[in-house]
Amino acid sequence: MTNQNGGGFSTAGGEKPVWFETLFCRNERTVIHLLCLFVAVRLFVFCAGFPLFSSVDEQAHFDTVYKYARGYLPRKGVDLYDPGAAVLIALHDTPEIFGDERECPDGKVPPPMWRWPPSKVETVGQTIILWQKCLNHESASPPLYYGLAGAWLDLGRLSGQSGGSLVYWVRFFNMGVMVFLTWYAHVFVRRHYPDRVFLRFGVPCLIAFFPQDIFYSMNADILSAPLFAAALDRLIRVFSPECRKSDVFAAGVFCAMALLTKLTNIVMLPVILLAGTMAARTPESRRLSVHRCLAVFGMAFLIFGVWLGWNEAMLGDWWATRDKMRMVGVIERPVTDWWRAPVLQPHYFVAFIWETLISFWRGSFVWFGKTIASPSMDVFYAISTLLLVPIGFREICFRRKGEGTAMDRQAGRMTGWLLAGVLVLFMGLLMLLSLRLGYRQGCRAAQIHPPFTADGRFMLGALIPFAIFYLAGLEALTCRWFRCASPYLLLFVMVAGITCGEVLISAHVFSSPYNWFHLTMDAPFR
Repeated sequence: MTNQNGGGFSTAGGEKPVWFETLFCRNERTVIHLLCLFVAVRLFVFCAGFPLFSSVDEQAHFDTVYKYARGYLPRKGVDLYDPGAAVLIALHDTPEIFGDERECPDGKVPPPMWRWPPSKVETVGQTIILWQKCLNHESASPPLYYGLAGAWLDLGRLSGQSGGSLVYWVRFFNMGVMVFLTWYAHVFVRRHYPDRVFLRFGVPCLIAFFPQDIFYSMNADILSAPLFAAALDRLIRVFSPECRKSDVFAAGVFCAMALLTKLTNIVMLPVILLAGTMAARTPESRRLSVHRCLAVFGMAFLIFGVWLGWNEAMLGDWWATRDKMRMVGVIERPVTDWWRAPVLQPHYFVAFIWETLISFWRGSFVWFGKTIASPSMDVFYAISTLLLVPIGFREICFRRKGEGTAMDRQAGRMTGWLLAGVLVLFMGLLMLLSLRLGYRQGCRAAQIHPPFTADGRFMLGALIPFAIFYLAGLEALTCRWFRCASPYLLLFVMVAGITCGEVLISAHVFSSPYNWFHLTMDAPFR
């Protein structure tokens, strides 16, 4: 299924490459390295600029990382916050996330606890005790991110980090993840669409500027995009004529790693079946596809099954979700009541699509109880996605006959259909969760969340497939339909606008006295 000819466009006129495309082809590796450097700097600035702890349960994620750094394994009776983590959370938590701005005199929040005088030590101690009594609903979550971040935390301790700097050190782990994702996006496109020069540059460029705020927080979702892309890449190789045994092994390992990062990555299992089905065109290829599917499934479950077995033995729950759902107020609807789910109502269904798309782009951080967002940017994210992704799907999956050899076109179409399947399956999973799950009346989550699951971060495994279709649509729209502008120019304008918009809506956050920059200036008080 590996595509050797992408049949992309060169310019609006289609005659000669534009000067930037020629420059990029001559210096491709250098350009990608510069993008990786940029994303590292960008992630550092935003991770340091946002105070601790974000609205996406960052306290719970940090506590779990802290426990894993001390050799924690999920088991009954260890859901309370670790005393060491409770101290760091109490001292560095900010009231600016869910607090009421009207309660702040002259618009100023109280000083961080690390600045408090000795006379208030008792109050600090009471806050620490309260955190130690809290239950952590993330304690039994899939372990891969927490294990890696825990090792990174230990490395920070060895390098002399402590206090709030150590907490931010865990956040800075995201820099390496995003650098790898940007680089791997280029590898993925170059491997499967080598002749589409615009995609080879555009996909890593879009990811380097992607405004999803979950990458500025401690959260397991940050690993979904690179691991899912790596699993998908190896899976395409498994069902190609060039398949080797090492490809089957790698595909199974990466699938298991994606599942051990986030349970929503279970979408990978039907993707395996979809890839095998598309590769089965003759009786002989059908037998081979079945064998390869079983081999990948077997390798994935050999690893993932260890975690499932541990959960059943230690928690009495295969998926380790029962206690988490109870803590956050989530209830399961009987199958017979699915038809009553709010998401099936027309206005809620439209809201589900809209909220999923915009939260996929910009995340869901809040500041003083309000989502950090720009209505105009949200409209751009949703409308451009609804317009460009279908055009990109048509361009990738229904190529013109004159582009490349028949084998190349077939490989490109199969890869495109598989990428499209990933997007559809992720959306389908969120819809299924919206039908199956709801919030208990009276709980806090029911008051701040819509009555459906529309959190785009659960779809981050589809980030590279999304970027491919989105930019293929942009390229087709400019080069084939209108022929009025260069896709490179529009991409530059778009990422510049996204970055400016992100900086503008986050400017007030960067002035917080609780962020890393102020923490560094107050180093003697840490």
